[in-house]
Amino acid sequence: MRPRDQAEAARIDAVLTHFHRNIRPLPGIQSGARRTAFLEQILESIHRVQYIERGVLRRGDEERQLAAQRLDPNSDLFDPIKGAALRAREGDHDEACWLVFLFTHFGKNLRTGYRLARDVYGAAGKGPIWDWARVSANPEAFRKWLAANRETLRHGPPAGALATTANTSRSIRKALMAPGRQS
Repeated sequence: MRPRDQAEAARIDAVLTHFHRNIRPLPGIQSGARRTAFLEQILESIHRVQYIERGVLRRGDEERQLAAQRLDPNSDLFDPIKGAALRAREGDHDEACWLVFLFTHFGKNLRTGYRLARDVYGAAGKGPIWDWARVSANPEAFRKWLAANRETLRHGPPAGALATTANTSRSIRKALMAPGRQS
């Protein structure tokens, strides 16, 4: 546990102890290891909310401007969290929740970034995006698409296949910034 989180962890632990003793038993988190793991999960959830509030939506006291490319699965700038913020600002809460779900389910890989969320949302670059309107209107088609694209989603595009726009742009930038090249 991070040192800066210890005071908040102690506060949450006290609330859990009070709840356990006075309201309803919490047998699943009475062992030390389980309780610590649960507290760390709560703290991580708090950190995620703070990241969104402080880092994504606002810069200081001002609302942060977000590029429309954050919603484009063919863009290097695609980011499901920032895209969700854009949709929420527009009042499209269903789409915002769908993007948050994709982020939560697929996460962000250290090596490939948002590739899985991008490939699912962007239909692996092979058709209209799987936005919430399309998925909710025809969930069976979405399930069939997922099944048909399982290997691509699991392993990335097959060898020799065209890379996504985002991967191509990234490769070009890396080549241009290679040692010995002037920028």
